[in-house]
Amino acid sequence: MKLKYTAVLLLLSVSSQYSFAQVLNPGKVLERKAINKTNQAINKKADEVIDSAFSTKNDPKATNNKPVAQNNPKKDTVIDPAGNTQPPLQAYSKYDFVPGERVIYFDDFSQDAVGDFPALWTANAA
Repeated sequence: MKLKYTAVLLLLSVSSQYSFAQVLNPGKVLERKAINKTNQAINKKADEVIDSAFSTKNDPKATNNKPVAQNNPKKDTVIDPAGNTQPPLQAYSKYDFVPGERVIYFDDFSQDAVGDFPALWTANAA
């Protein structure tokens, strides 16, 4: 009796894994497949654009060699009443921050064991 119960339970569990393979509404299945294919194509193109954007920043050889028209007047300069031309203000045009230029704080952990809390630091936790 126990063997029959185990065998039936095993067969039911195995057969239930493949029950989703029945297609009840082929129209919805085709619609889902079309949507999935479209999403895959969109994701592929988006990945290509992102990869090309990052590769042009890091790799100077990957820049586009498209000719640029030189006869267009510059529209991005601002002329003040005195007649001086100034380039427009941009968020990242010029900044003076250089990472690691100035040391703000230094602590020597050579006396501490690896993985332990630093000995000269104070903590309220036990």
